[in-house]
Amino acid sequence: MSHALLPPSSAGMWVKCTGWLAMNAYYPDEEDSEESRIGTAVHELAATRISNKGIGLPCVGGYASNGVLLDDEAFECAEAYAQDVLSIANTRPHCVLSVEQHVKIPRVHNENSGTPDADLYDPVANELFIWDYKHGREIVEVYENWQLLDYASGLLDKYGIDGNADQQCIIHFRIVQPRAFHRDGEIREWKILGFELRNYTMALTNAANANFSDKAECKSGPHCKYCKARTGCEAAISAGMGIVEMLSQPTPLELSAEAMGLQYSIIQRGIAQLKSLEAGFEAQLTSRMFRGEAIPGWVMRDSFGREKFTLPYQEIVALGEMMGLDLRSETTVTPKQAIKLGMDEELVRSYSVTPKSGVTLKQVDPSRAKRTFL
Repeated sequence: MSHALLPPSSAGMWVKCTGWLAMNAYYPDEEDSEESRIGTAVHELAATRISNKGIGLPCVGGYASNGVLLDDEAFECAEAYAQDVLSIANTRPHCVLSVEQHVKIPRVHNENSGTPDADLYDPVANELFIWDYKHGREIVEVYENWQLLDYASGLLDKYGIDGNADQQCIIHFRIVQPRAFHRDGEIREWKILGFELRNYTMALTNAANANFSDKAECKSGPHCKYCKARTGCEAAISAGMGIVEMLSQPTPLELSAEAMGLQYSIIQRGIAQLKSLEAGFEAQLTSRMFRGEAIPGWVMRDSFGREKFTLPYQEIVALGEMMGLDLRSETTVTPKQAIKLGMDEELVRSYSVTPKSGVTLKQVDPSRAKRTFL
């Protein structure tokens, strides 16, 4: 199925920047990072767990359909999400549960549709639940999350929740993010009554129409961070470079508390904007290098995760016992820990692996890049 021109996953961008649609048409999809591929694999694992109650679930050490190795962390993350969905579904005998089912959102725009990770409607209790699993470590807030609000606008139509039923319908927005530390925990919920969604839907509709109009304009902000066009967008680059120029200007040493607070706020916004530009240029450069293009002064280097054994826990323990070592632990000891306990290093290396976690850009000759452009 082809992607919608206005996908809910990008609603946080196109609702803030009406130039998003036109700008992104010039930029192809970026190569999936290793982190993104792992997230896709965990989604697949969790969907199987929820839909089939675990039947046909691969084992630790198996592979997802996209070729990602499924380790202990992948299973733990998938289980956290799946258990949250099932804990609610199992207590509601009359509910309708959908897992990764495409939904159209015509009340926002005919070009707006997407696939919620999971949604559940209980017609008896008149409650709607919408889940979004996030695998990344960067905090994603559930409050006024535009992706979930956009999904809700379509799900009201899907389940026939009209202007009367939405008066009492409770909409539960839930984000499951096991790998990020948040004061509210790894599972966070925000709930509203159905009629309260109307203002959000109107904002989405107005922004969607503006994206297709001749009055569309680019507006920079925190939403630029994940925009494909951020490295070629005049608004994003001007905002980032303007911050650099502002930070380079001299300021009085003695600032009032009010002035210092204002300067600090500007600096924080500047850091966020520059990080957005940094991530954008890194993604663009990496994509070009993957296609074989040489970038003066820069090379790609493999990055690696934590070294781990390739054998099951019991076999590692047995190897240790053969050498008179106790490698028992609540979890399998790491290769480095085994070496410290006295296990032969060559033997450890033959049964362990340090998996690649992706690639990183390394600057090899800053002066060369300078000479190229100056």
